[in-house]
Amino acid sequence: MSQARKPRRDRTSLIISAVLHAIIIAGVGYWMHTTGRLEALKETILKLAQGEKQEKPVKEIKAIQPKVQQRQAPLPKINEGLPPPPSSGGTRRAVAADAPEAVGGGTFFADTRTQGEGPSTGTGRPTTAAAPSNPPPRLVVAPPPPPPPKPSFAPPPRATIKQLLMERAKEAAATEAVGTEQISKTGSSDAGAIVTKVSGATIVEGKFAVIRGLSDRYVTTTFNGGEIPSADPYRRSASLDLFPAQVIDRVVVAKTFTPDQQGAFTGGGINIISKSFPDRPFANFSLGGSYNTQTTGNKEYLSYKGGSLDWLGMDDGTRKLPAPLDDLNVKIPVVVANTGPNNPSNPAYRDRIAQANTLDRYTKLLGTAQFAPDRGEAPPWNHNFAFSFGDTTHFLGRPLGVFGNWNYRHDYSFYKDGISRRYAPGGGGTFQVYKDSDEVLSQSVVNWGGMVSLASQWHPDHELAFNFLYNQNGVDYVRYQEGTQASDPGAEIHQNRLQFTERNLQTFQLKGADKFPALADLKLDWLAGISLTRQYEPDVRFFNYRSDGGSFAVGLASIPDPKEPTRYWRNLDEQNNNLKLDFTLPIRQPNGREGFLKAGWFASASDRTFTERQIYYPDTMGFDGNPNNYLRADNLGYIRPPSTNLATGRIRYDWMRYLATYDSKYEAANRIYAYYAMLDFPVSSRLRLVGGARIESTEMEVDSYSDVAIAGRRDNKSNLSQTDLLPAVGLIYSLRTNMSLRLHYSQTIARPSFRELAGYRSYDPLLDVLLDGNPSLQMSLAQNYDLRWEWFPRPGEIYSVSFYYKQLENAIERIATDNLADSVTFINRPTATVMGFELEARKNLDFLAHDLRYFSIGGNFSYIQSETELFEYEFKNKQQYLSNAKRTRALYDQSPYILNADLSYDNPRLGTSASLILSAAGSRIIVASPVAEDVYEHPPLTLDFVLSQKLGRKATVRFTARNLLDPPYERTYGDKTGSEALYYGKYKRGVTLGLSFSYDF
Repeated sequence: MSQARKPRRDRTSLIISAVLHAIIIAGVGYWMHTTGRLEALKETILKLAQGEKQEKPVKEIKAIQPKVQQRQAPLPKINEGLPPPPSSGGTRRAVAADAPEAVGGGTFFADTRTQGEGPSTGTGRPTTAAAPSNPPPRLVVAPPPPPPPKPSFAPPPRATIKQLLMERAKEAAATEAVGTEQISKTGSSDAGAIVTKVSGATIVEGKFAVIRGLSDRYVTTTFNGGEIPSADPYRRSASLDLFPAQVIDRVVVAKTFTPDQQGAFTGGGINIISKSFPDRPFANFSLGGSYNTQTTGNKEYLSYKGGSLDWLGMDDGTRKLPAPLDDLNVKIPVVVANTGPNNPSNPAYRDRIAQANTLDRYTKLLGTAQFAPDRGEAPPWNHNFAFSFGDTTHFLGRPLGVFGNWNYRHDYSFYKDGISRRYAPGGGGTFQVYKDSDEVLSQSVVNWGGMVSLASQWHPDHELAFNFLYNQNGVDYVRYQEGTQASDPGAEIHQNRLQFTERNLQTFQLKGADKFPALADLKLDWLAGISLTRQYEPDVRFFNYRSDGGSFAVGLASIPDPKEPTRYWRNLDEQNNNLKLDFTLPIRQPNGREGFLKAGWFASASDRTFTERQIYYPDTMGFDGNPNNYLRADNLGYIRPPSTNLATGRIRYDWMRYLATYDSKYEAANRIYAYYAMLDFPVSSRLRLVGGARIESTEMEVDSYSDVAIAGRRDNKSNLSQTDLLPAVGLIYSLRTNMSLRLHYSQTIARPSFRELAGYRSYDPLLDVLLDGNPSLQMSLAQNYDLRWEWFPRPGEIYSVSFYYKQLENAIERIATDNLADSVTFINRPTATVMGFELEARKNLDFLAHDLRYFSIGGNFSYIQSETELFEYEFKNKQQYLSNAKRTRALYDQSPYILNADLSYDNPRLGTSASLILSAAGSRIIVASPVAEDVYEHPPLTLDFVLSQKLGRKATVRFTARNLLDPPYERTYGDKTGSEALYYGKYKRGVTLGLSFSYDF
């Protein structure tokens, strides 16, 4: 494992330059195309290249037109009959590269040959009637042929509720999807908010999906079918908040596993499908702002001096760790004692003096720092804007589709009435407050990015598409706590935290669809993708102190934050390369029914590096009680060079400030290879069989180091190597033409994350706990049983009931290691079970009265029960403190119920639409305790309202009101709220009112 940390390159100017150049080039190219200048430029270049000379114009002699009207037979319907000709001519329109397969074979393009008169020759050229026997002997000199006409294409299928339900009924797996229509009605801002509209799905920490009671490690996340790594060191799945709604066409969630999906699929599989090019040129601009009742204009808002690019969610270098301290191989000397040899000729003396000088130099190099926030008025409003454009045209004589998007969002949040507590178990099942603090928190979140999609039909049966996505996310998190602690009666404890986190995601995808009519219509779909993710936390600052004399909160075991004034620098970089090949062979039966045989190969390679340097200042001399006066330019290092006291023989340094370090790092790699084969076969007119198997091998290695020993070691290595056979079988029975019954069985796996395997200790700021990795974790295996009944009574309507049961081996869980739940780690549970049912319905209300035809109601409800057995030592420990201790409990992150409901009004004649959306979820364990009460999170009940009004044909105004009920967000020891609650944390978020305007050009 390499010991050196590569210097971080400042990519700020590069990224900004690349984005601006892309926008300018795309805008100029689009303008030149729409004005015809691009075509004229191409003609000029061709003439210059061919050396053509202008000739004198020749007077055109018009041909005499025959008076006899010719009759011609109509051209047969396009693609009539199977199979299609081996080499079909004509032009096909561009359709979304990720659109669902059409009947008879999917394609990026749809055939748009002109239905002229006359029989087809199979070459795409309509024949004409015979010419007259004696045509006029006239010569016609035709002008140069005009450029190819701009094609007029029919639009690709829109992601409406009706369209998605039609596609859902035909899928081999049990799926649910949320498309642009529903996204617009609910006003969801990112993929995380969109996923919450799916039955049985919740979001934790605002960005990680929990589906059917199973946390994100059991959920796969892909973008247009390509794998996406996580930018969060504490989670395995990709962060869904990195995908803004402006670039999303639909989010498809698969609930049952088929062999063509990744094996780490137990709870569900999320595929985020991006928007693509349209049928006609378009450009759209939107601008919006919002007001929060407890944030906007609040004069107690917390902030601190950051960098000039914080508004872009990027650090400009202000917080950068200075060189050479950015290299973890450079060690800061320990505190030099004031005793030792006083003879300058002694090597030990000279060595001690050199260490003192180095320590002094590094202390001054790090410089001053603000440790406590300022109070001032919050920004006037949240704001967002977006621009998108697209077209489908010709390039070099072939159809080309183009789509581009750029979006920006900046939101602020604040609360000052939060509470943070820790309870210690006492005798007789009682609990005592160990720590009680009031909490004030401010947060600024920036999210911006861009996307470009290109697709071309370079041959009638071969298509190519390219997708690029860049997203930047920055969070400025400022927290202040003030309270008491049982170990220091009468003392007031103050805690300050200033944290900036920068994340970005870059994805490059090249995908193709190739048909081979000569090989029985064999189809090849392939995808090659590269994704780069980064999380950078520069100069995160903590300052905890007592008010009695201004001493630090040293040795307070209940405070998981760093005890001394501390500054963190953390950096995570990960690259994922993945390749997919899917071969599909149609199977046509004599009775007209069609199935297919599918086989494929998948490879994924992920590499991650993580470094953390924690620099702390243990010296309390001269602290005046103001954290912002602790590091000043006049008190860094020592006052004067070292000298020797001849009377005592001591070396004197006269320290004012010095520092020490605590370093952690790990390097990780994951290699996944998979082969699969599956059959989708109509056994009869009513029964459909879907089955096959996937062989997936895993090679996962993590090599970590920490200055604090974990499991008795500073160096830890973990290696997981195994191959799994994952069978899957499903039966789909059509009870009616619009009603089906699905039965599925499968085996799947789950892998631990790199962070969970890395043997080092770090502070998790979100949970406010110390977290230890576990290099001994093993992979999980799941047996999945699913039953679903679906009825689609009318287009856009559905009734669905699902039952499922899952049995897990070696389930991975987060568990506390102390009584206060201040320190946590990860373990494997031998067994666990998850079961439940889901109800889903969507219905138009016109069946009640004609006047209600514009109203519809929809929603879903999930009931989930999970269970895992406690280890014997856990059960005995709990018996000491809890009279009602049980041998089993639910899995962490699992809510017992989830409810989503909406009432919608959509009047296309008036251009008015409105939705009232209700969401609720039951309490879930976020930290399991092996001693006393588990820590529960209680998701608040949310009620949102969205109103949209068209102004003419091109403009739209939208009003949103979010969190109208504004209930408290609570975390408690045990599953009790209200007057009996033992609070771990509590706060409120306020009501947010928003207004936006969009215009189509």
